[in-house]
Amino acid sequence: MGINFKLTAVVVLIYATTVYSSCNKSILGCPVESYLFTIGVKAYPDKDSIHIGDTIWFEINTPTTLQDDANPSRQMIDYSGAANLGSAVGFVEYPSINIAYPSANRFDCVLVSGKQVTNPNTDQIREYLFEERNNRYLFKLGVIPKQKGVYGIGFSNAAMYIAGQINVQKLALL
Repeated sequence: MGINFKLTAVVVLIYATTVYSSCNKSILGCPVESYLFTIGVKAYPDKDSIHIGDTIWFEINTPTTLQDDANPSRQMIDYSGAANLGSAVGFVEYPSINIAYPSANRFDCVLVSGKQVTNPNTDQIREYLFEERNNRYLFKLGVIPKQKGVYGIGFSNAAMYIAGQINVQKLALL
């Protein structure tokens, strides 16, 4: 019932390799840095009402170096190479005041730049990743209503963004 030194050495070696090869980890874990970025979304045409079959375009064209809005010094962070920077686009219908229903299926979406990823709430949300090209993040989505109604379309941060060792807790899309 003695200690198996070979097995102990292998376990310690696997642990040390895992800890020190995946990122700049210390013994207690990987350091997490939090940043807050704001990325603007351009919507056009600028109309109060849209007809069935019309296309509303949403476009993002922003540099890969983003300003950290959470830091008082407003430090610029090189965010190029982010594996999963994107947005969740939510769709709701307002049949009356104070009532909202999921309505993503009442729209056709035409993706010109970016990549669609799966989201479990397909009746309310479409989720996309931005395309990186020439030191810029690009996204262009056409939204086409299929039925009459009063709708809201909103951009928000997707679940969690991770780029290398940077863990972004929040991304504001305006």
